[in-house]
Amino acid sequence: MAFTAADVKKLREMTNVGMMDCKKALTASDGDMDKAIEWLREKGLAAAAKKSGRIAAEGAVCAIVENGVGAIVEVNCETDFAAQSDKFMTFVQDVAKAVVVSAPADLDGLLASPYPGSGKTVGEMIPEKVLVIGAGDGGVIRELVQYQDLQHIDMVEIDPLVVEVCKKYLPKTACRLEDPRLTIHYEDGLKYIRSRQEEYDLIIVDSTDPFGPGEGLFTREFYGNCFKAL
Repeated sequence: MAFTAADVKKLREMTNVGMMDCKKALTASDGDMDKAIEWLREKGLAAAAKKSGRIAAEGAVCAIVENGVGAIVEVNCETDFAAQSDKFMTFVQDVAKAVVVSAPADLDGLLASPYPGSGKTVGEMIPEKVLVIGAGDGGVIRELVQYQDLQHIDMVEIDPLVVEVCKKYLPKTACRLEDPRLTIHYEDGLKYIRSRQEEYDLIIVDSTDPFGPGEGLFTREFYGNCFKAL
C-alpha cells in the first residue's frame, strides 16, 4: 500500500519521531500506520521520542539574500544557552546559505544539500555516531537516546559492576541501557580512544575525580586522542 507525505506527517505527529524515520517505518510496513508505529517501537524510537516537558522552544532565525535569491531559515533547540552560542548561530547561517544555493523542495532535500565549505551534506553535519566515556549509571545514555538522528552510541565503561548495580538499584537512571543503538565496551577509556580516528561526531566524557583510576582522563594525551577520534 502506497503512502503520501501527509501520512509521514501524521505518523510524526502521532509518535514525535523524526520525519526520515517515519518514512522508513511506512516503507517497511507498506504504508500501514499501525504496523509503522509498531516498527518504530521495536526499533526503540517511538518510546524514546516522547520527551515530556522538553520542547524545542528556543532557536534562531536567519534571513539571507545572495545573488538575488533569498531565504529565511529557523532552527530550533531546547535551551537559550545553545541558541546563543557561536557554533549554533554559524550553523543556522550555513543552513540558510545551503537553502539559497540548492533550493531544496522539502526537508529531505535540505538534508541532502551540500553544507557550505565542508564537502558534506547538511544531514551529515547532524551528529549520528556518539562516544560516551564513563557514565556507567546510564544517565547520559538516557538523555542521548531521545534524539532520533543518533544512529549509534558507543559507551566505554571500565567496570561492568557499575552498570549492573545501577540497573538494579537506579532503574530510572539506567532505563535506556538496552537501547538497540547502544554498544557497551567494558574497557579502559584511555586505551579505547587511542585506536579511534575520525570515527565519531560527538564525544562525551563523564569522568570521575582527576586522581586514581580516572586520572588518565585528564591528560593532554587523552584529549588529543579525542580530537583525532572526531
